Amino acid sequence: MGLLLKNNFYRLLAFFAAIFFLAAVFSTFFFRHDLEIPSMGEETDFSEGWAVLEDGTESAITLPYSLPRSQTVTFVKELPEVDEHLSLIIRMHYEEVNAYVDGERIYHAGTAKLFWQETTLGNSYIIIPLSSQHSGKTITIEVNPREYLTTTRLKQVALTTVAGYAMRLLKKLTPYMILCDFIFMVSIVSGITCFVILLAGMGKKVPKDDLAEDENYEETRRRLALNFFHLFCFGTVTALYIVTEYHILGLVYNQLLFSGMVCYVCISIIPALFAALMIGIFQDNRAMKILFFVSLSNYMIQLLLFFLGVIDLPQGLFITQALMVVVIINMVVIGVKAIIHTEGSRFKIAQKMVLLIAMTIFAADALVRYFRGKNWMFIVAFAMLFFVVFVLQTLMEELYKHIQRGIKGEEMRVHAYTDDLTGLKNRRAYDEEMNSLEELPPQEELIYLMMDVNGLKKANDIKGHAAGDDLLVGAAGLISEVFGKFGNCYRTGGDEFVVIAHGTRSEVEDLTRIFLSKMEKWRGRFDQILSVSIGGALQEEHMELSIDELAKLADRNMYLAKKSYYEKKGQDRRKSRS
Repeated sequence: MGLLLKNNFYRLLAFFAAIFFLAAVFSTFFFRHDLEIPSMGEETDFSEGWAVLEDGTESAITLPYSLPRSQTVTFVKELPEVDEHLSLIIRMHYEEVNAYVDGERIYHAGTAKLFWQETTLGNSYIIIPLSSQHSGKTITIEVNPREYLTTTRLKQVALTTVAGYAMRLLKKLTPYMILCDFIFMVSIVSGITCFVILLAGMGKKVPKDDLAEDENYEETRRRLALNFFHLFCFGTVTALYIVTEYHILGLVYNQLLFSGMVCYVCISIIPALFAALMIGIFQDNRAMKILFFVSLSNYMIQLLLFFLGVIDLPQGLFITQALMVVVIINMVVIGVKAIIHTEGSRFKIAQKMVLLIAMTIFAADALVRYFRGKNWMFIVAFAMLFFVVFVLQTLMEELYKHIQRGIKGEEMRVHAYTDDLTGLKNRRAYDEEMNSLEELPPQEELIYLMMDVNGLKKANDIKGHAAGDDLLVGAAGLISEVFGKFGNCYRTGGDEFVVIAHGTRSEVEDLTRIFLSKMEKWRGRFDQILSVSIGGALQEEHMELSIDELAKLADRNMYLAKKSYYEKKGQDRRKSRS
């Protein structure tokens, strides 16, 4: 069973790997072919020839250009021949921007309203619409950069249509999208696994006795489900953050504020989700627990301060990023300890080292991005993919071991409640059902049948115990065949069997006739015939009796039937006691 489970487990992993591969192929094909839109027009790189106007003097600059904080900067440049529907598109974060052509303002953008507060969350692109009337004229752009801990940079200016810019940007980001496909697929697998774990454990109770190999079996199951749920949330939010970082959908649908809000929410809760995931895997890590509460508190405090009008949401991102770096550094420390204490194959050690390197690169990239103004999202996506795949594999291996423990515990439980010779439920199972029935009020349709094999001692004495066992196995087989779907069948003693079921007198009489008919046709390996005495008691005819008293009544009726059997045989039952 364990080998079969292991093979199926790795087949499942191979199946999901195939899904990942197909998703990547589909994404590549989609972005390389379906997004070819020749009608969007050509894109012109408009990054050369810009100058900064300061005190009436123009100074030529080269992009990328770092803008001073808290100071309005004026850029000027002469426009070429401009077709209709073209726009100047600048990707940068700003607080306010104005554009003039020959002294006439043609564009203005500032803060937007989020609920009742003003925010710059959607100020990620400057999109200045142009027309043929602006051809050959000088454009002046006044930019007030968004207040960041780091410097805002003007990197590139494009002259194109908004749709064309968005589609070309999307094609350029094909590698990011493929990595996001993988990350999102991992999160979907995690979510499905979480659902299956919860569904599989619904309504089930694991005995807290010596049958359960793991006393915390149910707790482990819940922890695994929670870990898979955390991975689902972390993978989904990470993929969404990487996608919304470039605000492509915001450009296409002119919903940059919504896109910026989604991006902010994602990046703000990633540290808390990261820490929660690590808490689930490394349960005793107090530092991660502290970081989880600090990260969550940071997010809630930022929202509170924003709604109170104290800060704008982007102004708190440097704290969030710093927390993310601290979380990752703690993750690296945990990884180093795990590698030091790892026992097993070199593959396991190499696997953890690869994860450690990936997370170290991610931490370094996070520092570079926010303190040097760089943007290496591909490294972020690649590191996150390494991380979520590693966590998924770790959780899947733990789930596999958990399932193995469950199977072994179930096998032990079945064995403990099963009679080895006949395969029916044993005395222990019988006692448990009787105890449970004692706690219930009398049930009108309850039926108690007591059965005893006749002539067992004689078979043992004359033909040996193998012949006696043959009679017991034959009787058990017929009892299970006839009464098995009707109720629970037990072997309670050497030659005694019990059936506890629910039904009516007519139903039990019909089944008894079927049983006796089959019994008459039965022949054993030792050319034996089978005889079973049956005594029954129906609760509906004795509502005043408890289950124990009903059992005693059935036992008396069975012994009356047994006495009648021996009288017909002309035997003294005391001398030929079975």
